[in-house]
Amino acid sequence: MFNLANTSMQTFKIEKTETQCVVTWQFYTHAVFVLLPFLACLTFPCVVVIYHVFTKQVPVQQFWNGLTILLFFGTFWFVFFVFVANIFFGKTRLVLDKTGLETLWTCLFFKRKKRIALTELRRFEKVIRKGKNGNRWYLLRVIGNKKFHFMTPSKSNEYELDELCVRLNVCLKALQAGRQIPDDTTEAEEMETLFPKPLPIAFALDSPPQHLEPPQKPRWQYQTDFDGFGFRKRDNIYNLFRVTTWMFAHGAARFRTVRFGWGRNAVHDLTDWHSLVVRVPETEYENYYTKHVDRKPDEILAYYDGESVWQLAFLNAAGERIITIEKLSKPEALWMADVLLREQRVVR
Repeated sequence: MFNLANTSMQTFKIEKTETQCVVTWQFYTHAVFVLLPFLACLTFPCVVVIYHVFTKQVPVQQFWNGLTILLFFGTFWFVFFVFVANIFFGKTRLVLDKTGLETLWTCLFFKRKKRIALTELRRFEKVIRKGKNGNRWYLLRVIGNKKFHFMTPSKSNEYELDELCVRLNVCLKALQAGRQIPDDTTEAEEMETLFPKPLPIAFALDSPPQHLEPPQKPRWQYQTDFDGFGFRKRDNIYNLFRVTTWMFAHGAARFRTVRFGWGRNAVHDLTDWHSLVVRVPETEYENYYTKHVDRKPDEILAYYDGESVWQLAFLNAAGERIITIEKLSKPEALWMADVLLREQRVVR
């Protein structure tokens, strides 16, 4: 999602400077279905009328009647062609700079312009519309004090529109922060600055324990039995009580979850356990970015610190995941990692 420098934009043309980003695209699909009937309805009557005039086979009255019919059909198809051309031959131009966003839609001799101040802009996002028979088409939505939708060419795909939204949001964030618009070679790094992701915290098995205390409002309880130790959590989700337990002993991790006496068990081998890492999974970061792209960088980091979106992963020597404990807060994950470092002799 964030390797923007390697993305090829086929249906959207992006031109950027340090202070301005211009995006243009055109509509031209399905135009042949309008153009061909239009030309056919004009060409055939013209040929017939001209032939009869030059061969003197048409009286004057019939000539004028034919000309009237020709003008009627010509006018009808011209109006219809202009109407459809406004949909399929249109050109959209977005100009994003330090003053705001200017949108210009043109088709033939029609123009429509809008302007949104930079302070009123929040984000750009993709909209999916579903039609009959599973058909889907995509719109670019501009969210500010009001919402504006722009139709995109039918040949554009979902992933290309995702990339366009990311690029526009990066430019918007940079302008709102008073910074220069990044170019494609540094856009990925700029993305990490404007939409920061918490750095993972790694622990080797020889890392010294810090003897951390449990969080002030613990959801997980430390417990021991005759041959090991573990963590236990009791949830009340939609009036369904669930108890989740992780126990560690003799080179294995035993997982158990129970709902009203019905449970699920799993045993994981930890003989290849080499290190621990506390991190936010990539999927969680992308989901949060999609929903809260308009937040400030410090607000994003504060969100991660306060939410249960972290995981504690057990890795082997190659850095591959063995098991993970999901849906932890950052204090919970760090506390569990510290306990595991202190009690690893029981596990190994």
